[in-house]
Amino acid sequence: MTALRPLFRPLSRSLAIATALTIVVATATVLVWMTPQIASAQTAEEIRAQRDNWQRKYRALLSDRVRLKENIAKSRKNYSQAQRRNYPRGGARQKFLVDAENAEKALAATEEAIAEIFTDARREGVPPGWLYEVEDEPIEATRPAASDSNAVDPEDRAGRNPIYFEDGDF
Repeated sequence: MTALRPLFRPLSRSLAIATALTIVVATATVLVWMTPQIASAQTAEEIRAQRDNWQRKYRALLSDRVRLKENIAKSRKNYSQAQRRNYPRGGARQKFLVDAENAEKALAATEEAIAEIFTDARREGVPPGWLYEVEDEPIEATRPAASDSNAVDPEDRAGRNPIYFEDGDF
């Protein structure tokens, strides 16, 4: 009887180690590549909340920048008008200049924060489109309007001259 021949020839020791090492490296590479994708699997609500948070921060910075630029322009205008005869003098006039300088310092800090928010967002893995969406919106320098509970009721007739009521009902 003849001895059965093995189907595979035994590998040399160095070739077996190289094969095992290749398998380990390939597995580690796949795990490293897949880990961020597995970790970043978030629900749509979490992603929306994160996007809204970043956009709220960026929107506030842009609004502050516009408001500060308007404050600077108003303070400079008031200072130049204070040079005339019928406008404030002395400390009141200097206050306009100080207000403009303080607003310029705050504007510089806001500009830095605007540049920094892009760096922070990039570091956190936020898509840049989230912030660019805010730039397409109109920017208002004013603060948000008062809530409806504080709004003036147009039907409220207290303190108004009855001559000007349209329905003539006093």
